[in-house]
Amino acid sequence: MSSRALLASAWTIVVLALCLVPSYWLPVVEGGEPSQLLLPRDKIVHYGMFASLSLLWMRVRPTWGWTGMVCVGGLALAILTELGQGLPMIARDPDALDAFADAVGTFSGVAAFWSWRALTASSPLERPEQSMTPEY
Repeated sequence: MSSRALLASAWTIVVLALCLVPSYWLPVVEGGEPSQLLLPRDKIVHYGMFASLSLLWMRVRPTWGWTGMVCVGGLALAILTELGQGLPMIARDPDALDAFADAVGTFSGVAAFWSWRALTASSPLERPEQSMTPEY
């Protein structure tokens, strides 16, 4: 297994652990956070975790077919972790908005990967030099 795959796998385990930690292990009660003007911190954290996750997985195999697998995997993980939070042994509050933040993070991470790849592929160092004489 490559180092990129190991890193992506490790981050997947961290995301699973953070999303499925039982409520009695948490220092605060879920839902007790006061409303914030734009986005609650919780949604930003979900977005960041899944954007990082998809970005790391895209670095494992940067192909278009793999992109689909990363998107489907990220969406499945988002839905399953939210459903898992509703299990009695986890006893957390499943939230559709958390799953939405996860999905947006997944797609953002994939988009960031392809944007970065497009920018770096067209860097001046990789372009062939053009002759200084104009062609007529």
